[in-house]
Amino acid sequence: MKNTLLKIIAFGFLIIGLLVGFAIIALGVLINLLIPEAKLGKMIFLDFFIFLFGCFVILGGFALFEFFQSLIVVEEELKQIEEDVEEIKEAEEKNS
Repeated sequence: MKNTLLKIIAFGFLIIGLLVGFAIIALGVLINLLIPEAKLGKMIFLDFFIFLFGCFVILGGFALFEFFQSLIVVEEELKQIEEDVEEIKEAEEKNS
């Protein structure tokens, strides 16, 4: 159950990061189309930073996705280690 919840959270961050990042980039393009009379130098500078911010949001979404995926892997490995420890304890009790 916990792994399923972590997977849902991970994919949620991935999807939200992608959607918000692309929305920010689209906003930069939309600003360019709606304000054609603005000075070209300033608009290129502004568009670059809007694009860069959108890319950082997308990368943040991927980073959070990978973080939660690694939590799932670590939790599964921890369960396996706990099971192995229990088996070793049972084997030691049998041999004693």
